[in-house]
Amino acid sequence: MTVDARPPVARVALRSEVPQMNPSALVFLVLAITSEVAGTAGLKASEAFGKLAPSALAVIGYALAFYFLAHSLKYIPLGVAYAI
Repeated sequence: MTVDARPPVARVALRSEVPQMNPSALVFLVLAITSEVAGTAGLKASEAFGKLAPSALAVIGYALAFYFLAHSLKYIPLGVAYAI
């Protein structure tokens, strides 16, 4: 009888709603973060939506942030995306 002396390997199981981790999901998450930062900068520069160009940047930035976040959440659990 032989004894396996190797240390146990930790197996990380994804939750059922996340079938597998996809590296491109991290790209979507980074794009979501960048879009949110751009939208927030546009919101501050718009001076209560008084200027057209920064107001458009704010609206488009937040819309893109939600779009990219939705795509990243297909493969990244919500708690991990929120922590990042």
